[in-house]
Amino acid sequence: MSTIVPGLGQVYNHKYWKMPVIYGAFAGLGYFFWYEQKQFDIFTAAYHKSLAGNTAAIDPSIRFYDSSQLLEWKNYFNRYRDLSIIGITLVYVINIVDATVDAHLWHFDKNISDDLSMRFSPGLSPVFGSVMPAPGVHLTLSFR
Repeated sequence: MSTIVPGLGQVYNHKYWKMPVIYGAFAGLGYFFWYEQKQFDIFTAAYHKSLAGNTAAIDPSIRFYDSSQLLEWKNYFNRYRDLSIIGITLVYVINIVDATVDAHLWHFDKNISDDLSMRFSPGLSPVFGSVMPAPGVHLTLSFR
């Protein structure tokens, strides 16, 4: 379900609190993508105008940059736009994996007996190549 509509698998699994987290992550990363793409377009256009020698057509707020600086800024915004795309993809995949794992473990606690026990006790353990045993702790798990 989360593959088709992100967050729907979490709702189906009655984990309602996860849906705002998922959509918040999508909204934040979507905003960063939009902002980085907008800045990338501005600096790409300015870089091409700078190479053509048409500096008067460049936005006044970035007109003082030379061509190499405009290229650096263009590459900077390109990189972070791409990282935003990777982040959106990771949130989407984590959303699907979370819903799937949660659905598979839905009945896990119901199948385990409440009569579980664990006991620690001091003891001596044999040591390979030595006659003397070494002191240690024994751990005993009981599943009924």
